[in-house]
Amino acid sequence: GITMVYEFLIKYQEELTAEKIEKEEDYEMILSKIRENEKFLEMLEQENENIFSDFTPREINYKNAERIKECNFLLEKLYKDKSEAENVIKKINYRLKELSNVIDEVKNNNTVSSNETPKQSGSDINRLKHDLKNILIFMNQDIERAKIELNDIINKM
Repeated sequence: GITMVYEFLIKYQEELTAEKIEKEEDYEMILSKIRENEKFLEMLEQENENIFSDFTPREINYKNAERIKECNFLLEKLYKDKSEAENVIKKINYRLKELSNVIDEVKNNNTVSSNETPKQSGSDINRLKHDLKNILIFMNQDIERAKIELNDIINKM
């Protein structure tokens, strides 16, 4: 029984770690795009600075002004994406930390109680499978509920 819970938790930890790596790669891509666009914007602004611009009522380089405006808009979106990616990575790190604690707890309980508990009956194993399947559903919707359910299972063992 505990072995199944432990294996389930390890698998979930591996999935979260893979997701974290993917999100960190996305984050690095966003940072790279930000750096490129900042340099491009800097180049456009330098190009747009013209010594004669103070002496003429017309806009000398209209196309550059439009490109600067577009680049600023894109940078604004990239900064927002960066912030969202940082938040997702923080949440994943928090989940991994919690999961690591639960895994350690299950591992510690398993070594303590493995000699003391008698063999579980088939109905106990079926109930455990059912409970674990429910926890899978909760993990996608409500991580707190999943943790509560896992703690209940651990305490019953």
